[in-house]
Amino acid sequence: MRRIIIKALVVLCAALLFSSCGVQQKAVKQSYEDMPKAADQDSLPREKKPAPLTGQGESVKDLLRLQKNSHANYLAAQVNTKIIEQQAREIAHLVKERRAAEADADDYVAEKKQRIEKRYQMEIFNLRMRLESTRLRPKARQQLEQDIDMFRRDRDAELALLAKERTDFINKRMAPLREAAHDRVAHKAQDFRREADVQLSQGSRSQQLLLEELAEDKG
Repeated sequence: MRRIIIKALVVLCAALLFSSCGVQQKAVKQSYEDMPKAADQDSLPREKKPAPLTGQGESVKDLLRLQKNSHANYLAAQVNTKIIEQQAREIAHLVKERRAAEADADDYVAEKKQRIEKRYQMEIFNLRMRLESTRLRPKARQQLEQDIDMFRRDRDAELALLAKERTDFINKRMAPLREAAHDRVAHKAQDFRREADVQLSQGSRSQQLLLEELAEDKG
């Protein structure tokens, strides 16, 4: 008789762990109801049958608890996957917007950059022509080389300021877009978690109804 009950519990485990929620609950109830029938088929004389095995209800509860935990873990993983997918969509959108902002920023600084480079290019060119085309004393040559270096440093400093202006232009454009994307991900995450909580609650309610039915049938 014990072997029959153990086999019934194995059937019960398989039904709970590998079936959908609806099928699981039907399998649990059916296996639970079939256990007394299996016991009746025992070859022992009726008057010598041992007392029924206790703790079967607790075993069902343990299995249902295991099913609930597995379902909760599955829903949590599903929520995380959806959040990651939403983040990927937002990142792709931001990358597209940044490329557009960079193109606009290049147009914004293009004229200023051209004026700076043209002005210093002429100054440096004239100094280099003097340096290479005339015979200069060492001190005069050294002065011309210092003047060329000074113009180059001034040019680079102005270009650096212009690069910062370009970066500020892009950041100003992107800041509200990044904030909006962050808010959308946060709101979607709340929706995903709320949906998972509803599904988990429905599963818990179904399990409670199943336990109540089993208790009534056993009584």
